[in-house]
Amino acid sequence: MRAAFTLIELLCASTIVGSCVAAIVTTWAFAFNITAQADRYTAGYAIGRSVLEQVKETGFQDTAEGTTTVYYDGTGATSSTTATASSAYTVTTVVSSDALNGSSPASTALRTVTITVTHRSSGVTVYTCTTYLARAGI
Repeated sequence: MRAAFTLIELLCASTIVGSCVAAIVTTWAFAFNITAQADRYTAGYAIGRSVLEQVKETGFQDTAEGTTTVYYDGTGATSSTTATASSAYTVTTVVSSDALNGSSPASTALRTVTITVTHRSSGVTVYTCTTYLARAGI
C-alpha cells in the first residue's frame, strides 16, 4: 500500500492555505490604505499650517480681503494659482472683515480667516482652520 494524499486532502489544504493568503492580503491592503490616508492628512495639515503662517506674516493691513485658491503638489513644496497635473491639494483661504474703510479693513476691524485644504483626487477636506486677525495680532 502506497502512502499518498487524496484529492479531498489536497482540496482541504488548498482551501486553508487560500483562506490564510486572502486574510494576509486583506490585512495588508487595509494597512496600506490607512497609511496613505494618514499621509494625505499629514501633508494637508502641514500645508494648512504653512498658509496660516503666511497670512500671519502678511499682517493685518496687507492681507487681501476675499477668497484665494492655490494648488499644491503632494508634498506641499510647490504651489500654483492654476491647477496642474501634479496638483494634489486645493487650498482655499477666505478673509473677511467686520468693518471696512472702502476696500481696506478698518483699524478696529476683526478679520476672520478660514483655510480649507482639500485632497483633489478624493475630494476629501483634510484640514480646516478658522482664526482671527486683529490690529494687535492674531
